[in-house]
Amino acid sequence: MADRFGGRVDARLFGPGFRIVGQLPGGACAGASADHARAILSVAVDQLWNGCLSSRYAWTVVLDPVTSAKITRYRPKSVPPVWAQVAPLVRSIVSAAVTAVPYDAERLLHVVGRLALWAEAAGIERYQSARPLHPAAGHRNPRHRDHS
Repeated sequence: MADRFGGRVDARLFGPGFRIVGQLPGGACAGASADHARAILSVAVDQLWNGCLSSRYAWTVVLDPVTSAKITRYRPKSVPPVWAQVAPLVRSIVSAAVTAVPYDAERLLHVVGRLALWAEAAGIERYQSARPLHPAAGHRNPRHRDHS
């Protein structure tokens, strides 16, 4: 198989992978669980076809049972018919963000849920193709004039 540069994509495991298990502090805001979230970092190193090493990282954060239940059971006060379509994405976003922001799960669920319902009503595509946003990645601000 070739990559976008014409090289081979195949790789072989270079050495043993490893895992680091630890705790992320919880209870950073009012209403948050006092439990700590268990975090796991998994790392694997491959050697590519050209001899270069490639590291793959995967973070896993296990939420406490109280926070998990809040996210799983959340429904807006008035449940619109479209909720069933956006709920999985709302729950995924909140699950991924809740340990990294200074807001409790209920607040995040409310805000992300309202945003998702608004976007759905506005007709915004749920799964748009990723576009580069950083200038180094080729993003051009349409209002910016290049004077070079």
